[in-house]
Amino acid sequence: QEDWTIWLKVQRRRAITIILGIVATLGLFGLGLSFITMLQGKSINFPAYLIVYIAIIALIGFSMRTSEKPVSWALMLIMFLFGMFSFHSGWLASGGRLFLVVTVVLAALFSTPSSALIVAGLSLLTYIGYALAYGSGLLALPNLPSPISFTPMFIEGVGFAITLSVVA
Repeated sequence: QEDWTIWLKVQRRRAITIILGIVATLGLFGLGLSFITMLQGKSINFPAYLIVYIAIIALIGFSMRTSEKPVSWALMLIMFLFGMFSFHSGWLASGGRLFLVVTVVLAALFSTPSSALIVAGLSLLTYIGYALAYGSGLLALPNLPSPISFTPMFIEGVGFAITLSVVA
């Protein structure tokens, strides 16, 4: 029976590593294109998301050799960060809600059901916070590009691919 648990731990570690690789690669493309769009003056996306994302990926690289727990929590943090970035970029026209739901699923898979409930509450509070910020005028929607132009289709497509790769 001990060999079985070792095999399961190896498979779990392998799954986390594969998911993280997909998320890191696709996320860099989506955030990079958003950053380029921002530099061209076509939107006012918040560049700190890109910096925080790169910092998290760097920290994951350092902790990959130790334990899977910090790596799985960092993966949840990245998905939560993508949700916030999406809300900031396009509010309800973005995939932010989907990223927050995937964060809850990851918490249930990689941690405990009680932590999934905490993450669900945090996700709901994040949604309510953005709703209040947009509703009160503290945040204003940037001029959104046409939803049928390449950039938003690519960015949303990358986001959809990220969430599919995590849940699949």
